[in-house]
Amino acid sequence: MPWGALPPGLRARLPAIHIAALIDHADPARRLALINGRTLHAGEWLAEGLRLVAIGAGRVTLDFHGYRFTMTPFDEPTRGRRGD
Repeated sequence: MPWGALPPGLRARLPAIHIAALIDHADPARRLALINGRTLHAGEWLAEGLRLVAIGAGRVTLDFHGYRFTMTPFDEPTRGRRGD
């Protein structure tokens, strides 16, 4: 589901997420995402309860406490909350 379809209470608990870049590749092990200033691969944790599940097709799939959702670099679900 897109991040905007998450329940409002869950969206409010999301930590700041800023996707600066995605690098897709035919080999999944070579796919990268630059999120919150960190270079990440699928399976890595962004924050407590927030894991990067997959990278590809111009979007990432994230898992937040059991809810899977997608985001693109153009989505800003936590605009104005950086530094919280």
